[in-house]
Amino acid sequence: MNYTPFDYLKTINNKDGQLPIDNYNLFIINRGLSFNSQTILFANELNMNHHIPNNWAYDFLYFGIPKKKRYDKWIKREEVKDLDVIVEYYNISFTKALQYSKILSVEQIKELKRRLDKGGK
Repeated sequence: MNYTPFDYLKTINNKDGQLPIDNYNLFIINRGLSFNSQTILFANELNMNHHIPNNWAYDFLYFGIPKKKRYDKWIKREEVKDLDVIVEYYNISFTKALQYSKILSVEQIKELKRRLDKGGK
């Protein structure tokens, strides 16, 4: 059976029984644990010791983190309308465009769209 990172996080937090480590993804598990103040230090410790085998990392988390139901929200990427317009017009990365979108007004973004439709900068 293929287990998801959410299955691993659930067993680590709830102590429902250990899972096989076939699909264990240390990066995603650490990311999930980093959203909670009670488990962030465990994630940090594994980030510093990323070279250890997956079964050791899983055992460290499973036996080290106290049993508790934790419902942490995953941080999602901001959705900004017309971000692609800013990227195309200024020929910049999405990260830079996100910064630009915070200072550009709706009217300015409409003007950028209009200029792109006409084919000029």
